[in-house]
Amino acid sequence: MNSEVFVTSGGTSRASDLLGLFGGRRADRSVASYHVPHAASLTFLYDIPTARGNRFVRGVTSGFTMSGIWRLQSGAVETAYLNGFDINGDGVATNDRPAISNPNAPRNSVAIFNDLCDVASPTGYCTNDFITPIALNDARFVVDPNIRTGLVGRNTLRAPTMNRFDVSLQKAIGMPFTPWENDKFEIRVDFFNVFNHPIFTWDAGSVGGLSDGDVFNTFFNQPELNGGPNNTLRSSRSGRIQLRYSF
Repeated sequence: MNSEVFVTSGGTSRASDLLGLFGGRRADRSVASYHVPHAASLTFLYDIPTARGNRFVRGVTSGFTMSGIWRLQSGAVETAYLNGFDINGDGVATNDRPAISNPNAPRNSVAIFNDLCDVASPTGYCTNDFITPIALNDARFVVDPNIRTGLVGRNTLRAPTMNRFDVSLQKAIGMPFTPWENDKFEIRVDFFNVFNHPIFTWDAGSVGGLSDGDVFNTFFNQPELNGGPNNTLRSSRSGRIQLRYSF
């Protein structure tokens, strides 16, 4: 468990049970916000052979090197929490967590008790649009002051697996007209996220971000809806050309 003085997930860095009524600090024991249980990287470096032919063909095809890295790793974690409702009465409205109702229900399904619903539900619960009725057994998470057992743990939500392949092609051209033998001009082309796999993180407040761990968010626990061109970790396929003179 990491100590989060400034929150990085889950609404607040304060304990979810300040009064010790529902397990105390034990409810906050979990993996760190940067926890990555599974990660694999494959790298390669290949000097492309020079083509046979005349001097011109050999000059054009010589000096090429291809390299790349393929990364597969578990997605980022997040905490399910209640933003703006003090369900445990400890005076903090951002550190409370929902309970688990039906663990086999859709991962973004939430049942909220009638007192918070905009329209009274015949089932006693509404979804997190505060209008649509939902049966308790049809929701994975439940917000109800009378159901305070089986509370969700900290950092128990996880985004989809990251799958990213970056590749680089480089050509080195010798400079025979200089007095130094090691002089060379290099042309390098980099391609990032070649297969254009989406890479999502948790953040409803960033550019393009919609989903986080707030159960009152209509897009709760749907990190696939997040994205944004200004965030490197969530960038789509892109390329870059570099020119360099080495001496």
